Amino acid sequence: MLAAVAGPARRPGGAPCGCARRAWTPPHQRRLAGQRGDACPQARLKLELTESLLLEGVEEVIARMKELKALGVGFSLDEFGTGYSSLAYLKRLPLDQLKIDQSFVRDVLTDDNDAAIARTILALGRTFGLTVIAEGVETAGQREFLVRHGCDAFQGYLFGKPGGVEALAALRPRDATAALAA
Repeated sequence: MLAAVAGPARRPGGAPCGCARRAWTPPHQRRLAGQRGDACPQARLKLELTESLLLEGVEEVIARMKELKALGVGFSLDEFGTGYSSLAYLKRLPLDQLKIDQSFVRDVLTDDNDAAIARTILALGRTFGLTVIAEGVETAGQREFLVRHGCDAFQGYLFGKPGGVEALAALRPRDATAALAA
C-alpha cells in the first residue's frame, strides 16, 4: 500500500500510517527493517503514534523509535493534547510532526480556548522544528485560521472524504499530491 500511495511520483513527505501497539514488537520491527528497495523505502513511511502508546514503557518506545528513525522512518504524534500529553515526552521523542486533534479544530473559530490551544500547538511545533498538521478541517474559515497561524498541512472533509488507495490513485497527480498534503 505504501508504494502505491507514496511512489516516486508522489510528494516526498511520506505516507502516514497509524501505528498499533503490536508494531512495536520485535518481529514487526524486524519486518519493517527488512523492507528495503525502491518499492517501499522506509524514508517514505511516517508512523502515527498516539499518546496512549507512550503510557507503558516510554523508554522502550523511544529506543525503538530511534532505531526506526535511523532507517529513515518518520514519526507523527497523533491527537496531540487529548490524552496524557507531556512536554517532557515532546522534547525526548524523535518526532517529525504533531497533529492537532479535530476536537480543537472543530470550534477554533468560535471557542477562544480551542483557538488558544491550536495556536499553542502550532507554536510548540515551530519551537521543536516539527511540522504541524490539523485534523478535521471542514471549512475554509478553519483552514484560513490555521494557515494564518502557521499550520503546515491539513486533513478533513474540506479536502475530501477518506478513501482507499484506489481512490487516491484515481486522482490526477496534482490532486493526489494535494490529498497527501491534506
